[in-house]
Amino acid sequence: ALKVAENILIFFHKINQESAIILFLDRDNYCKEIKVYFGDEYSVTLPREDILRTVNSINTSKLVIIHNHPDEKPAPSDQDIMFTIDLQNAFGNEVKIVDALVWCKGGVKSILNTHRFRQMIKNY
Repeated sequence: ALKVAENILIFFHKINQESAIILFLDRDNYCKEIKVYFGDEYSVTLPREDILRTVNSINTSKLVIIHNHPDEKPAPSDQDIMFTIDLQNAFGNEVKIVDALVWCKGGVKSILNTHRFRQMIKNY
């Protein structure tokens, strides 16, 4: 998933607002749909209902969520982590979030591989 982020999100270097790309994958990791969302300088809203509707309409089984931090700090916020947990819980076992990445000039960070994510999901 990190290679996907590096190849698709080059344009994030030029954007001064948070943005997100969601890749909707099938069982064979074929990308069936891509959705792009734009926010403001500090956040981007990913409409959960729109994501769920897309998952159901194209019968996808995996997601990769990638968003940028214009402030160049790749550490995920608590809001980033909670959104990822809430979305995974909404899917249950039907859809897997392969990875949720924060991308910026300062690097790429996987939300799923952070200590903070593991702490918060344990307490959820």
